[in-house]
Amino acid sequence: MSQIINFSYISNMHEIKLKERDKKIVHSDFLDVLNKEMHSSQMKEKNIELESIFERAAKKYQVPLNLLKAVAKAESNFNINAVSHCGAQGVMQLMPKTAAALGVEDAFDPEQNIFGGANYLSQKLKQYGGNIKLALAAYNAGSGNVKKYRGIPPFEETHNYINKVIEYMEGGLSVDNVNQNKNLQSMMPFEQNIEIDKLLMISYEEILKATLRMNILSHSLGNLTETGDFNNGA
Repeated sequence: MSQIINFSYISNMHEIKLKERDKKIVHSDFLDVLNKEMHSSQMKEKNIELESIFERAAKKYQVPLNLLKAVAKAESNFNINAVSHCGAQGVMQLMPKTAAALGVEDAFDPEQNIFGGANYLSQKLKQYGGNIKLALAAYNAGSGNVKKYRGIPPFEETHNYINKVIEYMEGGLSVDNVNQNKNLQSMMPFEQNIEIDKLLMISYEEILKATLRMNILSHSLGNLTETGDFNNGA
């Protein structure tokens, strides 16, 4: 592989260049691999962050951790940028007025949103004497409807919601199993083709990991050398 592409590693900047005479288009398969590696790494970091927020929020407001995460799963699938058709926002799908009442200034900030949701859920649990189903019914349909129907409202959506949350609770949720970063602007994929003279700001360790895992250079770029598309390094 070293005869196909010459890498120059600049330790203080973590930059990788290809030699000037090889200024062509980097093969898209290689960039796909790099994108997947960085995407996976960022997902793990975000998931660890969310797990920590859930744990701290559950502890502060004395809400069962599995219940808090189950509500988040049912509400947004852990999507920090989620917005419902009725305007509910963030991981815990807080309505703007509810968020404001809970002191949440930015509903798309995962920590503020989850802490706000935990606070609200805690209030509902206390209001209904620890009855989880009634608390969930109020979270979904509003306390007014729970009062009006003297129990769980006869709404199919609410009944399905309660059953879904309880199922998630019993299943032992982990944020690691959820692809919650589809809409994160910070995780944009690499362009499929990029000019070689544009520096790829990727650490050397990530390059090696991607290359070893997918073995993409030896397979894809090997075919290019036979056609003369890439020159051997001097």
